[in-house]
Amino acid sequence: MTTMTKEDRIQEIINNMDDAELISAWNERCDAYNYDDDRIYYMHEIDEYFNGVSVSEFLSNLSDDFRIGDDYWKNGIWGIESFDDIYDVIDDDELIEYIINEDDDLGNDDIRDILDEEEEEEEEEEEDNE
Repeated sequence: MTTMTKEDRIQEIINNMDDAELISAWNERCDAYNYDDDRIYYMHEIDEYFNGVSVSEFLSNLSDDFRIGDDYWKNGIWGIESFDDIYDVIDDDELIEYIINEDDDLGNDDIRDILDEEEEEEEEEEEDNE
């Protein structure tokens, strides 16, 4: 019988998140690290985000492959990029690393259980070693 690692267990939870949950989790990580250029937005948010920006300034920031018909966008280092697949942007390994290193459950009770379980095991080991 193989025991799943903490990373594998968290990966399983991430795999079962819907797009909205995953985007929210990813954006929390981006906000925590001030990685504004990795933040994902829904296409319907673009007008509000660029409110007050001139058309020429907006157009000068578009990447070559920006398509208004895509579902999502980000204001990355190469300009405003659009995409339909959030996995073009989200890196599960980076998200898992953030969750573990920062002990941040991203508002997910199942992830909190995994993080707390590991912490309790470490405390038990320390007590056993004393």
